[in-house]
Order: sequence, then C-alpha cells, then structure tokens
Amino acid sequence: MNENKVRRDAFQGISWTALTKILHQLFNFIFLVFLARILGPEEFGMLSMIIVFTGVADLIKDFGLSSAIIHRIDLKDTHLNTAFWFNIFVSIVLTFSYILFAPYIASFYNEPKLKQYIYAFSSIFIISSLNIVQNSLIIKNLNFKKLFLIDSSCVFLSGTIAVCLAYNAFGTWSLIIQIISFYFFNVILMWLSTNWKPKFQFSLNSLRELFNYSSGLFGYQMLNYFSRHIDQLLIGKYLTSANLGIYSRTYQLMLLPINTFNVIVTRVMFPILSREQNNLQRFAAIYLKSVKITSMIMFPISIAIYLFSEDIVYTVFGIKWIKMVPLLRIFCFYSLFQSINTTLTWIYNGLGKTKQLFYWGIYYTVIATLSIVIGLNWGILGVGLTYVLFAYTFLWIPGWSLAFRLINISVYKVLKSISLYLFIALIIFSSFYFFNWYINDWDKFARLGFLVPAYFFFYYLILYFIKDSIFIDLFNYLMSICKK
Repeated sequence: MNENKVRRDAFQGISWTALTKILHQLFNFIFLVFLARILGPEEFGMLSMIIVFTGVADLIKDFGLSSAIIHRIDLKDTHLNTAFWFNIFVSIVLTFSYILFAPYIASFYNEPKLKQYIYAFSSIFIISSLNIVQNSLIIKNLNFKKLFLIDSSCVFLSGTIAVCLAYNAFGTWSLIIQIISFYFFNVILMWLSTNWKPKFQFSLNSLRELFNYSSGLFGYQMLNYFSRHIDQLLIGKYLTSANLGIYSRTYQLMLLPINTFNVIVTRVMFPILSREQNNLQRFAAIYLKSVKITSMIMFPISIAIYLFSEDIVYTVFGIKWIKMVPLLRIFCFYSLFQSINTTLTWIYNGLGKTKQLFYWGIYYTVIATLSIVIGLNWGILGVGLTYVLFAYTFLWIPGWSLAFRLINISVYKVLKSISLYLFIALIIFSSFYFFNWYINDWDKFARLGFLVPAYFFFYYLILYFIKDSIFIDLFNYLMSICKK
C-alpha cells in the first residue's frame, strides 16, 4: 500500500475517531459528575456487580466475529448474513440464560435487589446484537465520520435520560437505563444510516471461515475480560458494595484516558495493519511509529493524574469519594505502561495470530488472578498494589518480548524509542510537584484550571523546541486541519 495513502487514511481515521471518542468521554464525564453527586458508591457498586457477569455474555454474543469481518479480505455477503443471524441466536439464548440465573447471581452477592436489575439489563444482549455487522462494516471501510455522529448522539440522549432519572430518585435504575437506552438508540441510528440489511441466509461453511480467525481472538477476549473483572467480582463478594463502588470508579478513571486513546487508534490501526499483514517490514514500521505516538500522548497524562489526583477526585466526584485518591495514585503506576501493553493486540490481530494471543491470555489471566487473590487480604488498596507489582514483574516484559518477536523488533528498541517522552514527562512532574506545595492553599478547581494546562503546555513546548519528528508531524497535520 502507498505510504502516503496509509498516512492519509490513518490521520483521517484517527481524527474522526478521536473526535468521536473525545466527545463521547466528554459527555460521559459531564453526566458522571452529575450522577456521582446525586448517587453514592453503593449505587455504582450495584452496577459493577451486574456488569461483571453481563460483560461475559456480551463477548459470547459477538464471538469475535466483528473483528473477523474487519480482518477478512475476501468478505462475501454470506459471511455477513451468517454472522448476523448467529449473533441473534446466541443473544436470545444468553438473554434467557441470564434471566434464569438472576436469582443465583443475587444470592452470590447476597443482594436480593440485583435480581430485578439483571432481568432488565439482560435485554441489552438482543438489542446490541442487531448492529454488530453494520458497525463492523463502517469500521472496515474507515467511515469514522458516520460513527462519530451516531455515537455522540447516543451518548447525549442516554446520559440525559440517566441524569433525569437520578434526580427523580431512581437510584441504580438510572445507571441501568442509561446503558440500555444507549444501545437502543445506537441500533436505530445504525440501521437508518447504513445500506447493508440482513437477508435470510446462513452458511455453516462461512461461519467456519470466520471462526478460523475469531475463535482464538474470542478465547483471548474471554480470558482478558476475566482477568480484568475478577477483582471486582471478589471485592463485591468479600468486601462491600461501597468498596466496590470506590474501586470500580477509580479503576475506570485510571483507564479512561488509556481506553479512550486505545479505542481511537485501534479502530484505525487494526484495518490498516491488516492490509499490511503480508509485508512484515512495513507492518513493523507502522506499528513502531504508532507506539511512539501513543507514549508521547499517554505518558504525560498518566503522570498528570498522579500529580493532581486529589484535586481531580474532589472536584469531579466530591468529598464522599475522597477514598479514591490513594488507590488512584497506585493505579497511575499501572497506567503508565499499560498504554503500551494495549498495543500488543494490534500485532496479534493484524497478523491473524489470534491463537498465540489466546495462549498468552491464559498466562496473563493466571498471574492477574493470583495477584488479586493475594491483595484481597489488605482490602482494595492491597488489590491495587499487588496488581501493579505483578504487572511490572511477570506480565509486561515477557508479553512485549513475545509480541515484538513476531515483527522482528526488540523490547530494547521499543523502550529506547519511547524513553524521551517518559524522561520529559518526569522532568515536568518534578517541577510541578514542588510548585504545587506553594499554591496548596488555592481552591482545588483553580489549581486544576491553572496547573493542568500549564503542565501540558510545557511538556509539548519542549517537544516542539527539540523538534521531535513524531510531534512535529502531528503538529503540522493539526495545523493543516485548522487552516481548512
């Protein structure tokens, strides 16, 4: 593929996906501020208990077929129709299964109210299965402008409904209806804005062809989901819903910038890298440049969250959430390199090495689960601390080595390429850490409003003056957009 076309497709895709995700998170953030001040940790803890179980079903419903559609070069209409009806069938089975097991899930947590919440929440399986194929085709065709319009509309509508319900004392129901309404609006808008419509066609041969790719990816996604939610499952079981509410909000706040950026770039990089799967040298070059962009943006964000953690929690969530602060600072050490770790799936998925990804997922899940079980003895802070220590010790370097070997680059080469951004971010952190003490008596909102923009201004100013090639390319592209 022509290099200029790759760059143009990547920048255009990232621009629209970034706009989509930023607006999505901005709306979510605004609605979260309102909801967190109306509702307490207990209500959010209830939602987390439900999502731990229903999230598994969401993965089963898709079975990795959406990624298989994006990755497949010789895609036919039979593949699309088969995937659509398979998802519908599985979602119906899952809906009735969760209704059947709702009393047992409620009994597991010793929370009788969970049963009625699960009855309502299980409806999202059927609703969300109706647009999986349409969504995959939009991403495959790099039509991210359409996704932007659909996604931003759904977030705004569902968030508005949730806030109105919360003000009228609907409690946990406001959070559940927010999620259900988001999927409902998404399906309607997706069907209205895409030309593809399903036909009554099903082929076992087409399903097998899709499964050849999706089965390994599905296995990894299941393991990855389990490893990322076993902590909430155990905290909800052995601690309290308030503890779970604090832990889940902190974890999600820490992952917010990582997931936002990862979704933005992954949506674009997956189809682009898939096109280069037969040209390993080009694949590695594109990947390495993407990792440098990732670290340039994410390193200062992780360090800034640590630096301003107390001000962020107090300003956004309020004083009743102040127990989030020490846990958030622990998680910032995790988020620092997790932004790089999330890019490993680009390699496995782009090359079609989903079986290897699954095997790595087994090891990752065992280590992550062990760390959480050990840390549970010291409460939510213990869980956070052991999770971070195990990630640094047993997960990241081995995981990077295995993935980078597939595209013939070394861990040292990657670390060397991103070290500049970490070094500059730490220098700015040191300066602002001591300066923060001199203005400690300032209002927390005023401190955030002054220090956060200043922090990022000086960070990127240094990159501009040293003429970092990655930053200059990105800066010039943004300037060209502004001129248009």
